[in-house]
Amino acid sequence: MSATEATATGRGPRGEIVLLGLIAAAGLAVLLYVSSGRQQALRASAVGFDGLQVWLTSEGQSARSFTGGWVIDPDGIGLLVQPLYDTALSYTRTRPKTEEELLLQEDEYDLRRDPITDKIDQLPSLIVLPKWRSGMRLTGQAHPILLDDPKGATATLWLFFHGTGSRVRHIPEPFVDFTYRAGPEELTARLYVPQVFTSPNCEPIIGTGEAIVLGRCRNLVGRDTNEFYLLSDPDLFNNHGLRLADNAAIASHFFKEAAGGEEVLIDYSTSDWFLEASDGPVPYERTWADFKRFFGPPFLALWLAGAATFALVLWRAGRRYGPLAAVAEGPGSSKLVAIRARARLMRLTDQDGALVADYARTRLAALAARLFGPAHAGDERTRARLFARAFPDHYAALDRAEADALALPAKTSAADAIACVDALEQILEKIDHEPR
Repeated sequence: MSATEATATGRGPRGEIVLLGLIAAAGLAVLLYVSSGRQQALRASAVGFDGLQVWLTSEGQSARSFTGGWVIDPDGIGLLVQPLYDTALSYTRTRPKTEEELLLQEDEYDLRRDPITDKIDQLPSLIVLPKWRSGMRLTGQAHPILLDDPKGATATLWLFFHGTGSRVRHIPEPFVDFTYRAGPEELTARLYVPQVFTSPNCEPIIGTGEAIVLGRCRNLVGRDTNEFYLLSDPDLFNNHGLRLADNAAIASHFFKEAAGGEEVLIDYSTSDWFLEASDGPVPYERTWADFKRFFGPPFLALWLAGAATFALVLWRAGRRYGPLAAVAEGPGSSKLVAIRARARLMRLTDQDGALVADYARTRLAALAARLFGPAHAGDERTRARLFARAFPDHYAALDRAEADALALPAKTSAADAIACVDALEQILEKIDHEPR
């Protein structure tokens, strides 16, 4: 196999690995794009809250959306809006298999109670209960058949509050108006088939005690008495409902009051991405035990893996290149090392002609030193005279072989270099075996 073929063969698997890596990266990018596209489609649909973000920003209230993926600092966030698109927080949703099942599915994606309540503990929050099935998002049409079963939202309230005194229901009327007081002014909230709730843990802000739309609540299960806002009907603030009556004006007033002039964050994430609040830096006493932790689990596995890799590299290098070559320390050892280094440099620079010429001089000098003594081995004229006198039958061939070797161009072909070396070696073998 030629050097070119060997190089091409060596590059083949590497190219395949790079190609597979690019395909995997492209697949991951497509997956992330599709996932983000679904999230964006939900946010921009009739049941999303992108319109709320745009409206609040236009009213001078800082607002943005968050879908997760990185840690976020809770400082500066005045109100966290958590829209729930899951009616069964304790169960994993079943993916639809038909178009009808897709239109009637109640859960857009899976959520869990603990991340939701953890966020409530950290930040002032507005929890928005689910109301619509996926058909509302897909068709953009509001119809009673697309309403969620209120039992799912009721079960969600039971997960949040102590006891079972909470209930969610629908008012079976096309449009119902509710009053909201914004300072001295009364605004009208209008909702299509309103979804209301009742709970002994909540005080109504919009609605009445038996039909609360927006309330201030407390007493989470297993938590402190942190207050939070609960909105049973997302149509009050979502893209579908902001256009009705005074809903947009209510949103502007309510969020400015609830956020206290700070940022409103609409959180679509399924996990708690917020930094934990800290009372300040805690001083620790540094001991040798801190250093020893770097040699315990899980770091111990890393150290052992590194040691095994190092041993494998040493063993493989020993098998491939053999033991370290011993350096001669006798007379002339430095000259020998210099000659070897020079020869290696010539090979690396592809100067085969210069390498053959240097080899011919060194070979003749070494033979002359052995046959006639080292006194005149380095003088070319003296060496030639001694060879002509001692070996008259071979001197003409020796002189011709030496001249051919010295006349080679520096960038010669490997075949020409080998031919010159073979011719020189044949003459030197005859001289070396000539009876004296």
